[in-house]
Amino acid sequence: MNQEILEGNLVIVEFMGNQKKIYKDTPMISYYNFNGSMYRLGQFKYHTSWDWLMKVVEKIESLEYTEFTISKRQTRIVHRGKDYYGESKNKITHVYNACVNFLEWYSQQVSK
Repeated sequence: MNQEILEGNLVIVEFMGNQKKIYKDTPMISYYNFNGSMYRLGQFKYHTSWDWLMKVVEKIESLEYTEFTISKRQTRIVHRGKDYYGESKNKITHVYNACVNFLEWYSQQVSK
């Protein structure tokens, strides 16, 4: 798995509220609680599984003043008049990319 996907999944993991846990016997590896199970960052499937990614889409859609549009080759997220896009021939890829693009911005706003 490439670094860009790991970083994108981390942005999603944090937005989804997954709790981070570091075990004494593996201090260099972070684990995250997801639906009652512990996963390493590289085990998350937001970039490949509609079951995982649609939970993210639904949480983004639930944000006030947010519109989410998925078309054949593009996903557009509009939040308070600002646009975030993902484009690809592969639908799950452009939905994932749009989510990550939006959440990178959103996480900075929430932390201010």
